[in-house]
Amino acid sequence: MMTNYDYVQKAIDLFEDSLLSGAPIRSASELAGKVGYSTHYLGSLFQALCGESLGRYILRRRLSSAVSSVREGKAKPSEVYPLFGWEDYSAFSRAVRKEFGVSPGALRDLDARNIRYATRAHPTLPKHLSPEFPEPRVIETDAIHVSGMVFFMGMNEKGYHRPWRIFMKNKDKLRSVIGADSFQFSGWDDAAASEDEGFWIHCAVRTDPAATQEMLFFSREIPAMRVLAFEHIGPVETIHDTYRRIYTEYMPSGSFLLSGGFEYQHYGQDGSILICMSVAGSGIENN
Repeated sequence: MMTNYDYVQKAIDLFEDSLLSGAPIRSASELAGKVGYSTHYLGSLFQALCGESLGRYILRRRLSSAVSSVREGKAKPSEVYPLFGWEDYSAFSRAVRKEFGVSPGALRDLDARNIRYATRAHPTLPKHLSPEFPEPRVIETDAIHVSGMVFFMGMNEKGYHRPWRIFMKNKDKLRSVIGADSFQFSGWDDAAASEDEGFWIHCAVRTDPAATQEMLFFSREIPAMRVLAFEHIGPVETIHDTYRRIYTEYMPSGSFLLSGGFEYQHYGQDGSILICMSVAGSGIENN
């Protein structure tokens, strides 16, 4: 059975092999599709284990391979761009200028000391876990109906304080609320263009599906699912540290396949906080 570390290594192998094929993998979503993983989750694991975003790695490796071919005289700039995944010369030229500061035609004259080629990624597992990361629970959830407010979180957002402040200010306007627990549902589009990177959050509570809510709110059914539930210990302001530990300490050696573009945080009325990630089956099947 493969672990998530194996999945990241397999993704790197597939991509690196494609660079030699004349038809390289060009995006994180394309690579994720070939290894059978969610783009968001594969990218999160790659970032945690390799220290760079998956999309950025793919772009830098394609550029480095193309530039190396030009400088070694294997191909002219006007010939090399389709071999490494660019559809037109102008797009390739813009990418080269942005990364290396010169036009493709000036690459051969560029001082080698000014060129920093991207090399093959090597995922690294943490050497020790201290304190030991607690084992998550596997939970089969029931379907629920929720209502709340939706916000887009760009890649430069620093936290969830603003959307939650807005939601809590309007929460009393919700009708037929069930229980005192609240939720933050996060969703993303694996096929989104790089300039649209980010994700949507839905700050919500359980409500009666028969109740009609004001236009201010968004309601939906959350289906029953199997989730890995990680308990966050400490104030909510430090929840990003728990996410970091999930990806760097638990998931690499874990065998659960994170599925879909969806996860949520469950805030219990007793003060507990659970980070819940949807999983497929009981683990990753060996391919």
